[in-house]
Amino acid sequence: MDYNSLLLFFKQYNEHYRDFLAFELKKMKLVAEDDIQGLTDSIKTEQALIMKTNAFETKRLRILSGTNGQNKTFSNIIDEAPDDKKEALRAEFKELSRLVLEIKKVNDNVRLIVTERMKRFETPDESDTYNVNGGKNHSDDNVHSMMKSV
Repeated sequence: MDYNSLLLFFKQYNEHYRDFLAFELKKMKLVAEDDIQGLTDSIKTEQALIMKTNAFETKRLRILSGTNGQNKTFSNIIDEAPDDKKEALRAEFKELSRLVLEIKKVNDNVRLIVTERMKRFETPDESDTYNVNGGKNHSDDNVHSMMKSV
């Protein structure tokens, strides 16, 4: 295993995830502000980030499966690293884990915001009326009943 290459990979991977986290934070702000145009404008950036993430994931899987045909984790590989490389590798791996967790938290918050906003559409409008059987009257029914009373 080329541990210098692994360290470089971690640094590049972390830089990508920092960019991704910054994008996700901006997207969360757009969602919170109901900025549909801003969200629409950000789609190309998001697609590019996802494509880059997929390329990093392919490389990551290659690294993890390329160790004598054994599937290992980064922790396993770092544990086997020479002592002079372990500290730097562990620091980069810890940073990667932190970034991924932060992105997950931001995405969970966005999902919560969207879910709460969707509940507004699912709850009955205060202007809804109900018939004697407990069924919801449609707006056309209200107009017809009003017309009969005139």
